[in-house]
Amino acid sequence: MATFRKYKSQHGATSFTATVRIAGFAPAAKTFPIKKAAAEWAATTEELLREQKKRASGIRREVAVLTVGESAARIPARSRDHEAPHVR
Repeated sequence: MATFRKYKSQHGATSFTATVRIAGFAPAAKTFPIKKAAAEWAATTEELLREQKKRASGIRREVAVLTVGESAARIPARSRDHEAPHVR
């Protein structure tokens, strides 16, 4: 859902800030000189974030939250033995 705020500068210019909030993502905000442009950007951004959320829902939750250490622990020992040597 998008929210819009109207601002007036000291010089009298009006601008509109659109803020999009979708659970699981950081809020996205952008300022425009006209409300129509802000609304178009908000609709496009909402659609994009919802698509990303839909695609991510297919990922197994346990894999999505693995740490690097946990991932390395799942690699078979024989695969780790064949790693390239450390180069300085």
